[in-house]
Amino acid sequence: MALIECPECSKSVSSTISSCIHCGFQLGTKTKTNRNLKTTETPEPTFDPNIEKQSKFNWIRKYAIMGKNKKYILALTLCLSLGGSSFLLFMQGHQNSVEAQISVSGYSACALETTGKVSCWGSELPKLPSDLHDIKSISLGSLGSELCVITSQDFVNCWGDGYPPPNDLGQVSSIGVGSGFICSLGKDQKVKCWGGNSFGTSVPHGLEPATQLSVGFNHACVITTLKNVQCWGDNLFGQLDVPHDLSPAKQVSVGYNHSCATLEDRTVSCWGNVGDSSDAPVRVPQGLPPIVQVRAGITATCAIDIYGGVHCWGDKYEPSAGYWSKITEVPINLQPAKQIGLGDTAACSIGLEGTLSCWGGDGYSNSQSGILAPPSGLILK
Repeated sequence: MALIECPECSKSVSSTISSCIHCGFQLGTKTKTNRNLKTTETPEPTFDPNIEKQSKFNWIRKYAIMGKNKKYILALTLCLSLGGSSFLLFMQGHQNSVEAQISVSGYSACALETTGKVSCWGSELPKLPSDLHDIKSISLGSLGSELCVITSQDFVNCWGDGYPPPNDLGQVSSIGVGSGFICSLGKDQKVKCWGGNSFGTSVPHGLEPATQLSVGFNHACVITTLKNVQCWGDNLFGQLDVPHDLSPAKQVSVGYNHSCATLEDRTVSCWGNVGDSSDAPVRVPQGLPPIVQVRAGITATCAIDIYGGVHCWGDKYEPSAGYWSKITEVPINLQPAKQIGLGDTAACSIGLEGTLSCWGGDGYSNSQSGILAPPSGLILK
């Protein structure tokens, strides 16, 4: 019987078996016969989790390779010295961490850290608890004066303009705050809205079950389970007029007088108008790379492409208020982003490595606004 050397544990095994009886390594052509250094290279072997004799090392190594993330590599190192259970604890903790989030509105901004803590800065903020934590999602109102959050138990809390959630609201998966109204998407995929704005609270009867919700100044939109976009509220500028030929949607974002959606083919479609001018229809630039996220603001719109690049377009001038917006002036050295938020005249993005960047300014004085001075030490990675 010919013997070969397992390239993983260096012990001799029969050449007729498919996996090492000592460590469970999947044997292929990458072997060493009779300790001869001549080796035939093959692609990285596939690990089979169903092999009962596969060692902890190989099982951990499999997930380290699958993760392709330095956090997993660190966990692998710890596990080799402390035992396999360490990696299981790490995996559980990593999965339970909160996704970092940025919400910008008016002249205010709030960030949700991966620890579940919320930090806010800027002007016109509502009075918030000194230690706001154990949160999984946030939404600032369209004027930045109201904040609603979803707790880790999927319930809603709000602070600001005086529209507390209904007692029978139940658990929700999404929350959005407009101008004088709030909407939530329940775990049952139904939308509920409340507040003093009749435009926003007029949820149409027969609204299809939804998977995503976005709330703007006087209107709101959802993506249904059939990947259609449905909107309600004020339609003075055509912000409810979803194109009839709109492809299946992946994400929707509602701004002041316009709405946008990313589609399954990674393109962007927008409808409505920018600013307060009825003759200024919103337009999407030609030649954008494939897009994964879009954010509609007041007079500007921003999108993130598949490489993390940020693209912003729209009017720099708000005619009714007489101020300038610098949102479209995206910094040249901006790090690749995974999320973005738009206020009145400033924007913020969270980089792929957790870096928070803000740009724009206070249009009235053409100087920097409070949004551009976020607190230090935010944990967004």
